[in-house]
Amino acid sequence: MEQEILNIEYHKKRLVLKALNLVSSMPYAASKLGISVRNLYRLMDDYNIVYEKKDGKRKYFIKEKTKVIAINNIQHKKDFKSNVL
Repeated sequence: MEQEILNIEYHKKRLVLKALNLVSSMPYAASKLGISVRNLYRLMDDYNIVYEKKDGKRKYFIKEKTKVIAINNIQHKKDFKSNVL
């Protein structure tokens, strides 16, 4: 038996994506979710939801966060290269 996911944030993210991909406008998606358009934009920003246009239609998806390299590591690599040369 598969265990059900009870995380509220997980389901909010899924519902926002579903509403955006089902309807053609942001105000209509917001009304389907029962929130304002401003809150929809905020949720999209919080969940890293972006879109790409294909065949004149928007496809919404969650953009993966890229890894950020620490500045200390970059400085260390520069020092290492200068010592080698």
